[in-house]
Amino acid sequence: MSKQNELLLKEQELQEKIDKYNKLLEPRILYLEVSDVNNKSSYSFPFAPINNINSIKLNNYSLPKINFNVEENKNNILLLKKNGEEIIITINKGNYTIDSLLEVLNSKLNNIKLSLTIEQTVKIESIDNEIFNIIDTPLSKYNLGFSNDCSNNSTYTSNNIWDLRVDNKVYLYITNLSDTIPFGILFYNGESNSEFKFEEPISLNNLDIVFKDSKGYDYNFYNLSHSLSFSFSTN
Repeated sequence: MSKQNELLLKEQELQEKIDKYNKLLEPRILYLEVSDVNNKSSYSFPFAPINNINSIKLNNYSLPKINFNVEENKNNILLLKKNGEEIIITINKGNYTIDSLLEVLNSKLNNIKLSLTIEQTVKIESIDNEIFNIIDTPLSKYNLGFSNDCSNNSTYTSNNIWDLRVDNKVYLYITNLSDTIPFGILFYNGESNSEFKFEEPISLNNLDIVFKDSKGYDYNFYNLSHSLSFSFSTN
């Protein structure tokens, strides 16, 4: 009985050592909450250095949903050229219907009129039949549907129907990991699969965060807060 008890004790001690060794080999998970005090869409978030990182995962996030379908520095300019002079029409940011958008544009134009066809394309014509050009801008291309060459004519009809939809997702980049591949696509319904795994462990002391929309423009949070929750797997 003494020998048996001694063997059982040694077996228990060995198992405890194996468990401790396995725990040493298990990856550690570190958690990090990220936000920006200025509510910007592009910023660097510093933290104490983390070494031997095998993977980074976005666990959850909270983003403000902006319902503007016309925004400054994105798609708020209609650019025409007539008689060698540029006609620059700038509109305020906001959430427009196609009717309200055409109404605002028409109020700022002279001798040029925009209208909606029965096929839901946009027609733009010179009232005095003078030739003019439509210069390619995000507003004319993506929203009004003029994606073909529009030069040397007095009337144009868009080849695509109008589109004033608001994005249902945001592209998250961590540019000190990759400035070409998004870390994740974040949907407003909370669904996202965002994780980078590394062939060799890396070390980090900051995350360079950039949010972009589906067309590659910097996202604007309009001073509303957001948050990101990351986990780091390390050895």
